[in-house]
Amino acid sequence: MSKKQIDIYRTGIYLRLSQGDEDIDGLEKKESNSISNQKLLLEGFIDAHDDLKLVDIFIDDGYSGSNFERPEFHRMMTSMKAGNLDCIIVKDLSRLARERIGADELIQKTFKKYNVRFIAISEGYDSLTASSSETHTIIPFKNLLNEQYNGDTSMKVRTSQGILRRNGLFIGAFAPYGYQKAEDNKNHLVPDPYAAGVVQGIFAKKLSGMSASGIAKILNKNCVLAPSEYKAKCGEKYSTSFKGAGQSKWSAQTVSRILKNVVYIGTLAQGKRTTVSHKVKKEIAVPECDWVVVENAHEAIISRMDFDAVQVLMSRDTIAVAGKNESYMYAGILYCGDCGSSMVHRKESYKGREYINYICSNYNRNGKDACSRHCIREEALNQIVLGELQGYINSMCDCEKVLAHLDELNVNYDEAVAHDKEIVALKQELTKCSAFKASLYQDLRDEWKRKRQESTDITDDVVFEIELIRQIEINIDYILMLVKKYHDTHCEDKEVLITINKAIDASPELRSKKQLIETFIAGINDVDDVMNEWHEFVVEQRDHDLNAIITEEKLKPEDTRKFMENAFRDGEIKTAGTDIDKLMPPISRFGGGNRAKKKQGVIDKLKTFFEKYFGVGGSSTFTEPEHKAVTYDMSNQETLLMVAESKAPYGE
Repeated sequence: MSKKQIDIYRTGIYLRLSQGDEDIDGLEKKESNSISNQKLLLEGFIDAHDDLKLVDIFIDDGYSGSNFERPEFHRMMTSMKAGNLDCIIVKDLSRLARERIGADELIQKTFKKYNVRFIAISEGYDSLTASSSETHTIIPFKNLLNEQYNGDTSMKVRTSQGILRRNGLFIGAFAPYGYQKAEDNKNHLVPDPYAAGVVQGIFAKKLSGMSASGIAKILNKNCVLAPSEYKAKCGEKYSTSFKGAGQSKWSAQTVSRILKNVVYIGTLAQGKRTTVSHKVKKEIAVPECDWVVVENAHEAIISRMDFDAVQVLMSRDTIAVAGKNESYMYAGILYCGDCGSSMVHRKESYKGREYINYICSNYNRNGKDACSRHCIREEALNQIVLGELQGYINSMCDCEKVLAHLDELNVNYDEAVAHDKEIVALKQELTKCSAFKASLYQDLRDEWKRKRQESTDITDDVVFEIELIRQIEINIDYILMLVKKYHDTHCEDKEVLITINKAIDASPELRSKKQLIETFIAGINDVDDVMNEWHEFVVEQRDHDLNAIITEEKLKPEDTRKFMENAFRDGEIKTAGTDIDKLMPPISRFGGGNRAKKKQGVIDKLKTFFEKYFGVGGSSTFTEPEHKAVTYDMSNQETLLMVAESKAPYGE
């Protein structure tokens, strides 16, 4: 710049502290370079010089000096080019930049071009009074030393990170969704109580047969914050390349990444990407063989068995047939017994009738030299599968005998827990088989209807009767629609009441709520918004009934409300383990049958309460959550099976 003297210099101070400064520098140097000390030093320098007036402060905290991709640095340069600054002050040259060529360009050309005075206090450099030798020889040499320091620091950081990775310590800036950094050790992961529950729920839904997109829709429907939004809500300065414009929502891609991440079984897989060098920040992928993988690095929130099962399901996921919304029934699960290749779907016609066959894909591609055709007709395959499923389901129907036998056994507490886990596993298998059988039956029925080319022009009454036969859930919204219709007739159309009773009796999920619905209908006031009236009624009745249970059984109020809040959020009552024990008043664990009888009574009452109020609308918030208040609208949530299974918040 021209060394033209200005009476008062409009001054901006630039402060910077990088992660490398924090991790590599000694304690004394770290403290010296802290943002607060830099600011104190520069403000004191300005106070001591009458020709300097502080007009702006630019702070880049946590940004490397190896490049100029720093938000506050860009803001400073923009302000300078707009003519708002006459002087820029830094603590030392390394705060401005650690890259020699860039620093020299700024000092010798850019600042001069805009007639801006530059001061580096530690080096005693002031462009207003500096000699040509200082500007063109000494300062470039110091910038060269800073560049060398930057290279050394980069090497030290990489070496340090490599050691931490091999020791099973986490070095990422942000903990994976479902975890948080331990308060006493930022390199150790511990489960985040809320997010871990969401992750467990995602895995549970996948194991039940749901697709990634279906899981994402339910999460968005229940207003569960996406990972980036949740971290931001918790106060983290989280950023990701996957985040789009506006508020992030759950997507199939996000769900799939969670389902494939080994971090949830306690394994750390790090070093997947790296930069070209400390000067070239472009990231490149690292071959999988060079990743640093450490098992049992932290507490798992998903069992190895469930994780492996999900990976098998993910590998079998298929896309829909072109022009349809569904894939073929056996797509992704049928393989040739000889060569192991997948079997492919083929349609054939014989004497005017269409048949569906499955043949070996290896044979289909490469001919008889590769494998034989191995053709099997879909009708025959359906019979085989249904027969096997029936046999398997029958073998699982002895669960009640197992439960009865357990009641007769004189076992200790640990043995009872072990048996509970076995029962849970058996019930899960039974549920999965029943669901698959129902799905397979529906597929066969739909195929039969298509072949018969049945007309869909049938009366509403017939449709209703078919719905009753098929036992498809009639949700609470339909019931409330009928209630509104009944109310609009001034409660005189008794046929509507008959229809309501038929609908409730036809829905297994609503039978337990019949008394609640009848009470509401009997006491409904003259209101315009039946839905809002219903939600208020449900919340009032629910709180009354829960308080009654707490009083009758002398349960711990806060623990009980928290337990039921989790149950409503998870869609299940957790009866295995010690969670129920935590709600009950002190009772000796070795007190004999009285304790077991007392516990079972509490379980029965809580199950009845859950069945009565789950899925009927209203808030499911009982207590104040740790991170934030969350209200779950259960009015349209899918029906979930209640199992005696130990799960964290937000289950299936």
